[in-house]
Amino acid sequence: MIDTQSATQTTEALIHQYGRLVFQVIYGLVGDWHESQDLTQDTFLAAFKAIEAARQGRGENFHAKAWLMQIA
Repeated sequence: MIDTQSATQTTEALIHQYGRLVFQVIYGLVGDWHESQDLTQDTFLAAFKAIEAARQGRGENFHAKAWLMQIA
């Protein structure tokens, strides 16, 4: 079961910390500003839905930046 408050707070922190990086990586791949914005938003929506399971599944081996890059 997803703890939505925790997932929301964690996702907001990830957006603040890695939002620009995720956008830049996606933009480098697709080369379209608007599509990159949409895909960045999709990345963080997917992160919101999966963050708790990913952290629990990987424990101490969870690295948010690498995990986000995989989603992106």
